[in-house]
Amino acid sequence: MLLAIVALQKGLVTSLPYFMSGTNLILISIIFILGVYGFWTALYWTIGTGMLLDIYSFVFFGNYLISLLLILFLAHFLFGFLFTNKSLYSFLTIVLLGYVFFEIFYTFFYYLEVFFKKGNFDIIFDRDFYTIKAFGLLSSLVFSVIVFNSLNFLTNKLKPVFLFRS
Repeated sequence: MLLAIVALQKGLVTSLPYFMSGTNLILISIIFILGVYGFWTALYWTIGTGMLLDIYSFVFFGNYLISLLLILFLAHFLFGFLFTNKSLYSFLTIVLLGYVFFEIFYTFFYYLEVFFKKGNFDIIFDRDFYTIKAFGLLSSLVFSVIVFNSLNFLTNKLKPVFLFRS
């Protein structure tokens, strides 16, 4: 399953049209695994997918792994202390924050590698950079809604539980 998600991310998603090619299936799957199955299962998935993505990446080995682990710890903190219920809005907020911080961490570590190799920064942020990231965020949120509704239909772990006094 891990290999299938990485293959979908690297093979299918990147070849989608412009506005959908920034969808981050790995991040969405890790956040939903964290919400449904718990921290340790999500940790195994994060390590596995991070290492597989690093194998297929041209940046230093560990960039994906470190960025995804930081996002997992952030999402675990948010699920534990800020968003105690597992509603659609909490998942969308965590996916939104996870996507933004993943892009920040990944880009930071990439430019840190460039700095250590070349000794200077050649940071290029143009209009297309922000447009691609904004479309990637939007398509990730839309895909998260689809995944949440599918999981909500298939499992009882995301259904609200009401406690009544007897």
